[in-house]
Amino acid sequence: MFEVEMENAIDNCFLVVLTFDSKNKGKLTRKCVPFDIGPRRNALSVSKIYFHFYDLGSPNKQHNLSVEPVNILELRVTEEKFEPSNYVNWTPAWFYPRNWGNCS
Repeated sequence: MFEVEMENAIDNCFLVVLTFDSKNKGKLTRKCVPFDIGPRRNALSVSKIYFHFYDLGSPNKQHNLSVEPVNILELRVTEEKFEPSNYVNWTPAWFYPRNWGNCS
């Protein structure tokens, strides 16, 4: 569920508005950069898939956010574009392929 929306946002560099059920804080809504679809990098099992974001709307500070699709209540793709090089400052090894130039 929501995989089509996530792929569209990644492919077209659109920000998303994510509403999800947080285990500790209940229902949260955040504006995010969509980063990837796949397991967590430090996970022992790669069979569990997450949607990975960069949370722009956290009240504390911007940070990476990984959410299991089952916990996503809504994923709305906006028309607001982002520039990947403003957020990707490492050599990525994405699970989901994309054409982000040097950030691919």
